[in-house]
Amino acid sequence: MNVEDLMSRNVVTLETVHTAQQARQLLREHKVSALPVLGDDGRPRGVISATDLAQDLEADASVGDVMSAGAFAIGGTEPAAKAALVMMQERIHHLIVLEDGKIVGIVSAFDLLKLVPQES
Repeated sequence: MNVEDLMSRNVVTLETVHTAQQARQLLREHKVSALPVLGDDGRPRGVISATDLAQDLEADASVGDVMSAGAFAIGGTEPAAKAALVMMQERIHHLIVLEDGKIVGIVSAFDLLKLVPQES
């Protein structure tokens, strides 16, 4: 199974200048656990997750101040096992999925749990 078989395709993004409050609102509104964060150039700079936002933050905290810096990415045609390995090695829970340099999805550790056989 490949990453594209498991990823979420309707990706909502933020820029580093958005506020933590805006990020919380988007997470709730879109019922997702993380959002890719883009820099001024439109390229991924990191990911902001519900965990990042769970801490006690100043009212005007920016996404750039709170996000997990470093945008780890993978291609959609890569094996899901490779995504799991990257997440494990980097100790992260989300990977941005890129195609031709553009965000086409996001895959989470939770998505990868779909690969675990279910007991009957």
